[in-house]
Amino acid sequence: MGEVNIGRGRFMANKPFGLAVRAVVLNDKDQCLLLRRSPNNKTNIGRWELPGGKVVPCEDFVQALKREVKEEAGIDISIIKAVDAVQIELPALSVVRLIMEAWLV
Repeated sequence: MGEVNIGRGRFMANKPFGLAVRAVVLNDKDQCLLLRRSPNNKTNIGRWELPGGKVVPCEDFVQALKREVKEEAGIDISIIKAVDAVQIELPALSVVRLIMEAWLV
């Protein structure tokens, strides 16, 4: 299969899909947690982003998000609800990113 146009974007139909999760972590003042990528990262050095990451095969996405936030920020969260899903095209992979609202525990 070749390149396919859907809506406003394009994707390669023969690329595998990956699943990633991100958290909009809010505190009692409705402030949102953003993390800045380390200079040691392979990609997007210095970029600000929501905490989260890849879901490993057969892993529950809620547990994956809690694990990723704990690894990255050292905090525990409670997942409230899904707020969005987006598809991101990387050179070798189409990533579906699930964005969840969360609160500090």
